[in-house]
Amino acid sequence: MDELCSGTNPSEGEEIFELVVRMLTRLKPQALITTHFLAFAARLEHEKKIGDLRFLQVQLGADQRATYQFVPGVARTSLAGQAAARLGVTGEQLMSLIERNIAQAAAPARRS
Repeated sequence: MDELCSGTNPSEGEEIFELVVRMLTRLKPQALITTHFLAFAARLEHEKKIGDLRFLQVQLGADQRATYQFVPGVARTSLAGQAAARLGVTGEQLMSLIERNIAQAAAPARRS
């Protein structure tokens, strides 16, 4: 459903998304929808304007890692920071790369 909203600004995308979900409830299919718009999902859950809409989030263990189980509710985080860290993309790692590249670029200038 995210691609459905491409080319729009976030608020227009949310309006279109909500419209489609309302239409789906009228057609009565069983649909599983994922989103990274967590504040939007939390608003939909809080407002309860769409009757048959239910929210599930990944259950997190004590170490804040996914247990691969679901519990009711809307997630508060996408765990993107954890995924980025696993891939070696943290602020500290990126800053280290920048500093290394600056030092390497300055090294030939010092030799001249």
